[in-house]
Amino acid sequence: PRRYVNHAQAVRVAWRIVKDWVEAQMAILETEMVKMEQIFLPYVITQGGRTLYEAMVDSHFQLGAGEGGKGE
Repeated sequence: PRRYVNHAQAVRVAWRIVKDWVEAQMAILETEMVKMEQIFLPYVITQGGRTLYEAMVDSHFQLGAGEGGKGE
């Protein structure tokens, strides 16, 4: 129907898809097949305002030299 062909409906559909995806991820988490970090870590926002995934893409998935710590 024509009443569903508008921006507001598109936004509702998009949020519904996100809701369904999150519910599916939480169901997998409840089965203990994955950890929370495995699901949501790519969406963590860095200090620069980008997602962790975006930062990793820019660095070609290579870790930096680090700042010391265990093993040194």
